[in-house]
Amino acid sequence: MPTEENKALARRYIEEIWNRGNLDEAQEIVTPTFTFQGPIRKVEGLDAFRQFVAAIRTTFPDLHFAIEDLIAEKEKVVICWTMVGTHKNEFMGIAVTGRQFRVPGATIVRLSGGKIAEARPYWDRLGMVEQLGATFKPG
Repeated sequence: MPTEENKALARRYIEEIWNRGNLDEAQEIVTPTFTFQGPIRKVEGLDAFRQFVAAIRTTFPDLHFAIEDLIAEKEKVVICWTMVGTHKNEFMGIAVTGRQFRVPGATIVRLSGGKIAEARPYWDRLGMVEQLGATFKPG
């Protein structure tokens, strides 16, 4: 796929699946064997990914990714974003706080056959949990 088409698909991945929670669109955007390799959890397969997104959107019902930049080369696209949301369900062992967070991050997606085969997000997790009012001790 040409670079601009790859960027458009990456944008659609963020807008439809993550921002709108339109999980029916997932089968049009990601492969059946899609892998989401996050720093907290690895999710494999389309159905498991849909369940994961639904759970995250329950925890942060107003979750939104503002896309700052898209950088594409060959079969990869880097999506630079700012993520905002309000904590409404337990997350990473943190009880509900009702607090909002705003953190920067990026997702690297790899395309195959006109769909996204893999996504690897990276974000300021420490900044996020601090904004939620949690503290972590080293060790």
